[in-house]
Amino acid sequence: MSNNDAFALVLAKIEKCVLLVSNSASRHAAADENVKVYGHLQLADEMENYGMVTRKRLLGVLATWEDDLLV
Repeated sequence: MSNNDAFALVLAKIEKCVLLVSNSASRHAAADENVKVYGHLQLADEMENYGMVTRKRLLGVLATWEDDLLV
């Protein structure tokens, strides 16, 4: 886990907020500290559920993200 990941974890614990993670090391460390975590797809689902973004927009962003990962 990087220094930035550790800082984000400490901040999430202090502020009692959800931590957005993209790797298993951060996920496991957050579980050890009883900090709730979301992955990127969970965050996208929550944004749609709360009406913050439309499904069409999310699908477009995810398609762009996927294309970027293939480069």
